[in-house]
Amino acid sequence: MNFKEAALANGQSIRIATMSGTVLDSSGSTGAPRKKGGFWLLDSEGKESFMRSAGLGIAVRPSHRVSLVYGAPSAQVDGVMFGAMNHTTGEVACDIMVAGQALRSWRLDVAEGKSFLIWAFTSCLALALLAFASPATRLDNRIFAAFWGAIGGFILGSVAWYFVGFRIGPQARLGELAAQINALGVAALLQAGD
Repeated sequence: MNFKEAALANGQSIRIATMSGTVLDSSGSTGAPRKKGGFWLLDSEGKESFMRSAGLGIAVRPSHRVSLVYGAPSAQVDGVMFGAMNHTTGEVACDIMVAGQALRSWRLDVAEGKSFLIWAFTSCLALALLAFASPATRLDNRIFAAFWGAIGGFILGSVAWYFVGFRIGPQARLGELAAQINALGVAALLQAGD
C-alpha cells in the first residue's frame, strides 16, 4: 500500500492508502479455510488476503469489486482500515471511530485541557472587577468583595472548564476531526474506483 499524506484542519497530517480487489468466495480461490467476520480479496497483483469487515456493515458477494481505505498517523508504518466501498453496488461506508482503541495511537490534537488558564482567570478577573465596582462606599469593603469575587470566579471558571472545556469541547473537536478524516477516506475510495 502506498500511503499519501493528508493535512487536517488542526495542522496535523495523517496518511491514507487504499487497497482494491475482487471478492472471492468465502474460502478463497486456493480453498483456504473459512473464516468469519470478513471476506477474501484478490488484489490486482494476484495476492489473496483475508479482510476483516471492521464493523462497517458493507455487503459483499463473490466477484464484487471492493476498495478499502486505511489511515495512519504520519509517524506510524501500519494503518487501520476505516472505510470500504463496494464499486459493484455503489455502497460506501467510512467511519474512523471503528478504529476504537487504535485511534489513541494517532494522538489527534483536540486541545484537551489546554485552555484552563483562560477559563479560570477570565472568570476570576471578571467577578473580581464586578465586585470591586460594586456600590459599596468604603474602599476596604470593595477590596474584600473583589478578593472573594476573584476566588469565587476562579472556582466557577475551573468547574466550567472541567465540564465544558475539558469534556465537551474536545469531544466536539474529535467529532469534527473524525468527519474530516471520513471525508478524506470517502474521497480516496471514490478515486480508487476510477
